[in-house]
Amino acid sequence: MRLLCDYGEIEIIRTVSEITIEMSEGEILEIIATGNPKISQENYYDILHKKTAVFVEGCCKCGAMVAGASHEQTESLAEYGRRLGLAFQIADDLLDYTGDPLITGKPLASDLKDGRATLPFLLAMESAKQDEREVLLAAFGNAQISNDTVLNVVKIMECYGVFDTTRAVAREHVELAEKALLKLPPSIARECFAALTDYVVQRDR
Repeated sequence: MRLLCDYGEIEIIRTVSEITIEMSEGEILEIIATGNPKISQENYYDILHKKTAVFVEGCCKCGAMVAGASHEQTESLAEYGRRLGLAFQIADDLLDYTGDPLITGKPLASDLKDGRATLPFLLAMESAKQDEREVLLAAFGNAQISNDTVLNVVKIMECYGVFDTTRAVAREHVELAEKALLKLPPSIARECFAALTDYVVQRDR
């Protein structure tokens, strides 16, 4: 923040200040939501937006302003960053259940054990039968659950196509990010941004 003050561009200072506020709010919202298995999807997306998307959005927006981009180009890059951030976090929530712990570097279903209701869990809760919901709820926020219980939860999610749905949601945001890029003139930089969108939904860590 001090470096920004030395730079002296008020719009960039304002943007970074707003990012800081929203990310702080996102962290608080996540803390409040932790342990609650019945948060709404609206609440989930609000956390994603404030905790992750606004950061990527702000970085893209500030970069555009420093480069002297037009207002339309700046807003296009901001939209790209917001969508990319949402897709990245949704894909990350998916990897928590589908990733290889040896590659991701974290145990399978750590969000489940920590009591964080992410999109795969929320979708499963909507579709599962009563006895299956009881299994999901018993595992939620329980750090001591066995690997067999985790695999059972994953099996329930697979049964209802939760992972495919989550992947499709991430892909929708990626497509909107790619659409925002089309408003920028062709360049190597635009190609690099486009390559990032592919990485977000294909990554395994």
